[in-house]
Amino acid sequence: MSLFLVLVSSISFLLITTAFGGECKYYKVKKGDSLWSIAKRQGISVKRLKEANPSLGKYLKPGQRICLPTTKKSKKRQVAKKESAKKSYSLTTYRVRRGDTLISIAKKFGISYRELMRINGLKSPSIKVGQKLKVPRKATAKAEVKKKPKKRERVKRYKLYRVRKGDSLQKIAKRFGVRVSDIKKANGLKGNLIRVGQRLKIPVKGSATAKSRKSRSKTTYITYRVRRGDSLIKIAKKFGTSVKSIKKANGLKSNFIRVGQRLRIPVNRFIFERRYVKKPSFKLSLLPVDGKIRKGLRGIDILSPCGEKVKAIDEGMVIYSGDDIAPYGNMVILKHDGYISVYAYQMENLVKRGDVVDRGDIIGKVGLKPGSGRCALRFELRTVDGSALNPLDYIGKK
Repeated sequence: MSLFLVLVSSISFLLITTAFGGECKYYKVKKGDSLWSIAKRQGISVKRLKEANPSLGKYLKPGQRICLPTTKKSKKRQVAKKESAKKSYSLTTYRVRRGDTLISIAKKFGISYRELMRINGLKSPSIKVGQKLKVPRKATAKAEVKKKPKKRERVKRYKLYRVRKGDSLQKIAKRFGVRVSDIKKANGLKGNLIRVGQRLKIPVKGSATAKSRKSRSKTTYITYRVRRGDSLIKIAKKFGTSVKSIKKANGLKSNFIRVGQRLRIPVNRFIFERRYVKKPSFKLSLLPVDGKIRKGLRGIDILSPCGEKVKAIDEGMVIYSGDDIAPYGNMVILKHDGYISVYAYQMENLVKRGDVVDRGDIIGKVGLKPGSGRCALRFELRTVDGSALNPLDYIGKK
């Protein structure tokens, strides 16, 4: 009787398998297996698994053999997997770096991490720094082409500043356009206490070009008296700024202004000096020294032998003589009638603050331009309020 039942169940199994239109791949049930886990592992539904095994009960027994139905599609998938496994590459060596993972390396070389494991005979995705891996050579070239060049890092440089009476870290930071925290970090300061005569390193980021751009975009403030017919929009348009910036500079909550009201107008210093500064009229009958002239952003460099005598271009009073601003070295500033002249990079200052000089008087000696190794004099002209003038506009006037 039992033999009969076995034959019947075998025949019915074959009939169902044939009707199902597939073939069987037999699987031996292991401890902990369930219909759901086996179906999921094989990529089929539980219903389909039951249809292929009609004699199965609710629970599986370890050691029990069951039919895993296979179709043409699954066969093709298996063949594709085998072909992929057999796929050969032209290989090169890659050394694992800090931060690398098997997934990130595989992605870099355009393959799956499983394929990378297969190529290298790895049993787990665990890798260590310095480990050598085989990777596809073709993909390496591709990765190198796609790899973006690293941005050139900006070099952090410093200029020295000697603390003056009345200075504070906030004032110095504002003067040089940096943060207080940057100055403290550069000088190893824990508090805000500084003393007169103390030399501070002021951080300057970027190249000379970046500095040039920064100086061009530096904001300055002018005072403007509101006239009849003015509005914030008109004033902003006139000075090349925005209504929002004017309101912020003056603490205004609305757009209302009145005739005669004084407003602080934030303007681009470079543009303002070119458009709005009223240039004083004076004659530049001589230059401080003879030499080749090189134009700068806010003045000129005159290339002349070191030790050459520097002359005052006009009669005036010495309002500064010192070396507090490192990029300028030894510097003398003279105040004339309606304008100011600046003489920097000097080897030696031969006048002191408060001295009165005449045109042609010796005020110093030509020195080395900081950081260049060349002998030169830095010469600048400014209005009384500090706006830059181009000395080339006055050379040759009689």
